[in-house]
Amino acid sequence: MVFVCLGIAVLVVALLTQGGDASSAVGPVVFHATITVTGEIHAKESFTDKTTATKVRSCARAATRGNRPQMGPNTWFVPTPTLDNPVDIQIGTKARGYHGPGHYPQGALARGNGAMDVGPESYDMTSADATASMSVNADGSGNVAFAHVPGDDDSPHRGWHGGISGTIAWTCTS
Repeated sequence: MVFVCLGIAVLVVALLTQGGDASSAVGPVVFHATITVTGEIHAKESFTDKTTATKVRSCARAATRGNRPQMGPNTWFVPTPTLDNPVDIQIGTKARGYHGPGHYPQGALARGNGAMDVGPESYDMTSADATASMSVNADGSGNVAFAHVPGDDDSPHRGWHGGISGTIAWTCTS
């Protein structure tokens, strides 16, 4: 009985010194996401991302301080499929660009050049011809909405409405 109480006390002290509480520091953080794309490409895919937030103990902590501390403080990366997938999402904030749950405009999504690769084509989320934004909730869930994002071989012009549009939505478990 003494060992059980001592073990619980050590766990509580460890959690409190990490800035968390017993309900939020269970890890690992896993994102469950769906990407939907229309326009030049039509696709819908669900995936699980177990690698983006490997250095974070809980979804609540990721939402508060960012999910990618190894890339710099207060950094958020949008969940992405595994490397063997034809979709590669390189969207997120710069170091110190993430300020907790809330809405982030297109200009904040510069990490990884704000790009998303689908097959052989790369799409630039930061293009002046596109619109994009990200929202992150206190529980680590969130979404990115984008429209008229030009690809490598597109030639956008005034009034252009080509490229791809869609959403990336995710939930978080820890």
